[in-house]
Amino acid sequence: MRGRGNNMRKLLPIILSVLLLLTVFTIPDTYAEDAKEIKFGDIAIPEGYAELDSHTPSYSYQLWHYSGGYWGNNIVKLMDEDVAEGIDNRGVIEYKHPVTIKTDLPAKVKEHLTNGGSLDDILIKFELTNGLQDVEIFSNTPTYSINNDQITVSFEPKFAVKKKHLVDHPGMKVHVPTIPEGYGKMVYAVYTPGGTHLGASDETYINPEDIIDCDGNLRADKMYGYNLQINFVNRVDGPIEYLPGGKIKIGYGTFANGGAVGLEYLFPIKATYYVGAGGPDFFPTPEGSTEWKPQYKDPKYCAKTYTYEQGQTEITFPVNLYNQGEEAITDFKAVWFNSSKVNPKPWDSPVWEAKEIDRHGNGNNPYIEKPVAHPNAGGTEENPITQPEPGIKLAKGESKTFEVTV
Repeated sequence: MRGRGNNMRKLLPIILSVLLLLTVFTIPDTYAEDAKEIKFGDIAIPEGYAELDSHTPSYSYQLWHYSGGYWGNNIVKLMDEDVAEGIDNRGVIEYKHPVTIKTDLPAKVKEHLTNGGSLDDILIKFELTNGLQDVEIFSNTPTYSINNDQITVSFEPKFAVKKKHLVDHPGMKVHVPTIPEGYGKMVYAVYTPGGTHLGASDETYINPEDIIDCDGNLRADKMYGYNLQINFVNRVDGPIEYLPGGKIKIGYGTFANGGAVGLEYLFPIKATYYVGAGGPDFFPTPEGSTEWKPQYKDPKYCAKTYTYEQGQTEITFPVNLYNQGEEAITDFKAVWFNSSKVNPKPWDSPVWEAKEIDRHGNGNNPYIEKPVAHPNAGGTEENPITQPEPGIKLAKGESKTFEVTV
């Protein structure tokens, strides 16, 4: 798209894309509260976006064993028989229920929105930080929604287990699973031999071979770290303390039944927020849209799809042109996406062009007067001859709808 007039800074082209069918403008849903699928991986960020902030919310679940014959918490419940089946056969504990977690937006994102920014200006890139693929830790495609305060993520967790028990000591009454590397970690509630609760430890300090019997006693030739919990109810952790085996153990009379052992599964979804720079003075939008969005510059993010019906040789659809800058003149053209690979100068022969009026005076719109130099008529850059110039003239805040036929 080319612009005309000294006041026009930048004009964004309409890009028409043909891939089997005619496709024009594909943009994500603009309703911020609607759930959208999360796509992980190396996602290209369109030109014009800058990183605003990021966070990796603690999407984790600690599942502890209960006397009712299940591992779980106040959200998730995994029955003993399903856990045993996962250990012996599947390598995954059967669970098909979605969980939803709300997290506050990062500070800079909130600041951007407080200062007048729009959710429509923001793109989010999602990554997993545990080295695993999303299909390895989720049973479905996770979704997210966002408002001015929080991001909400929903997913069906996949609870992977190794095909072996934590220990197989005589007297064990429950099959205690272990978590594969990358999926999370084993956690333990530790006590003194006399039954005083010390706090929490994990597989960083306690390995399966350290557990010497079904009562959770630990071998004596090693020091074991644990978090001295200041407030066990609210899980406020203190500094790391160390005790030797013989003075610290897992549980107090509960280990044989799976007590004092927790499975902590991690779902580390990193969200990086990008915000688009201010839009050009002149910009087109597809049908149903009135605001500039930086993703309009990327043909992968379009908002409207039109297709030729069988036997149809052309198609017509509306496109709106807006001017958010000062009054100026521009021209308005469209070429096929990637047409420059065939024609080095596609804008010289567009498939569509909005001409308010031609040089012969034909047209039904006011003729635009603009000083231009015409050397053949004796004009120069210093002393131009004023002649009519075709183009689109819009005042600040003005818009016009065009019927595009291709």
